[in-house]
Amino acid sequence: MTVSRHKLSLSVEYVKDWTVQDALRELFQNSIDWGNWSWEYKPDILKIVSKNASLDKKFLLLGMSEKKPGSIGLYGEGFKLAMLVLCRLGHKPYILTGTDSWEPKLINSKTYGVKQLVFDVHSDQPEVRDLIFVVPGITMDIFSELQCRNLRVRRPSTGWHTSFGHILSADFAGQIFVGGLYVCTVKDLRHGYDFEPTVLKLDRDRRLVSDFDIHWRTCQMWKELEEYDYVLSMIKDGAPDVKYLDSFTYSVSDGLANKAAEEFLAEHGPDAVPVVDNFDIAKAKEQGHEKIVLVPKIEAELLDKSRLWERPAAKIVPKRPREILLDFYNEHSDEWTPLMQLQFSVILNLAEGWHS
Repeated sequence: MTVSRHKLSLSVEYVKDWTVQDALRELFQNSIDWGNWSWEYKPDILKIVSKNASLDKKFLLLGMSEKKPGSIGLYGEGFKLAMLVLCRLGHKPYILTGTDSWEPKLINSKTYGVKQLVFDVHSDQPEVRDLIFVVPGITMDIFSELQCRNLRVRRPSTGWHTSFGHILSADFAGQIFVGGLYVCTVKDLRHGYDFEPTVLKLDRDRRLVSDFDIHWRTCQMWKELEEYDYVLSMIKDGAPDVKYLDSFTYSVSDGLANKAAEEFLAEHGPDAVPVVDNFDIAKAKEQGHEKIVLVPKIEAELLDKSRLWERPAAKIVPKRPREILLDFYNEHSDEWTPLMQLQFSVILNLAEGWHS
């Protein structure tokens, strides 16, 4: 057996806030990126396997990344950081690839005077066809947390699938996943969401993502579904999951619009006028409407989109701008100079073609 040592220029304090779960996330991500993979957990030992794959020593170089048949490493940095963190936390991980066994460890560097990550590569081992990450020291508590943070380990049986990803049940409320891996928790969301990796942009740590991007995408997910009753109930309740749905009214299905119209007519009748703010309320009162109903903006737009609902006609025809100006003129012109009266007469003539 031959052993070769490969030193990496990684400070032991690098990604110092990472936990064992962050490290395991990277190893799972590597295998998920590969496509053909599996995992196995026995008491205290977790194995993550990329089928028919191998890892070349050149991937120990920082920044080295290549994806080709038989190799793995979409970004190149993830598994090295995972090994660093696991060693720092007292685990003793190793990697099996081909006829090699890679053993990462932290040593005292004489060159730098600090601890340094190295890989001792043991060659001439029994050959394996797959790339296998082996992580000892994974207790049941750690594994239980992993199950909560990794939908690839515990795939939810309920929810809805969309082209943007999977809407999870209310049991996952607020939890955001990308490609099955936990990213963050967003307050007040009614559901959890597992987005396709191409849908949300993440930082290197796969943690930070814009709340706006999340809310924007959740709206797109609900827009695709035919769960009209449920979506409409969230709209009425002001659920953050659908807060930007009014931006997609043009492409919302007729089914949702018609459902909104059916419920509005059943609850308020055909004479009711939907309004969204104080300006609308004042305008509705000017038109003589008595049954005025305050609704979310998206509900008002859905009503306008539906062919099942028609906005009630005004009971009082508002005065045209010229009529309003003329009333003002008759009331106050005695106090004006001749020049002011002349100038206002010009305005009255211009107002002939104005509309309310």
